[in-house]
Amino acid sequence: MNENEAFQILKSFFTERRAPAQALASLKEKVEIGIVIGGTVHAAVFRSEGEIRVENREAMKPDFIFSIRPETAVVLAQRTKDEIADIGLGVIKEMMAGGIQVRMTGGLMSVLSNGYLEIVASGGAPITSALAKMGLGSPTKIIGIFRNLKK
Repeated sequence: MNENEAFQILKSFFTERRAPAQALASLKEKVEIGIVIGGTVHAAVFRSEGEIRVENREAMKPDFIFSIRPETAVVLAQRTKDEIADIGLGVIKEMMAGGIQVRMTGGLMSVLSNGYLEIVASGGAPITSALAKMGLGSPTKIIGIFRNLKK
């Protein structure tokens, strides 16, 4: 699979499935998340007029940039249920397997005020449990992870 095919799969994933839209509902309007697929194809993911948008361009002033392998798009889009928790667990597994790397590029205050903690919380008990097993059982520890992503 090439990077452009992976972009199309991710675009469909974010714009056609219910769970990604629900998870990103707390993201403030026009706050952008960057995704770099295979090191070459850029995507900007954001909310505009209540809808999730995915554009084939670099994100403008993103708080986070996710670097993913092209095959990770398939894993997330085709091997997860349309449930926030299942997708969140898929992201965590891909991060642990090296398919996703995350870098925080925004400041901690913008991360805290732009809805990211609410996105994590939207996964409910399955995500909370998975994070607790990783030693991230409190919001303070999750914020600490955000700080470490900045380094």
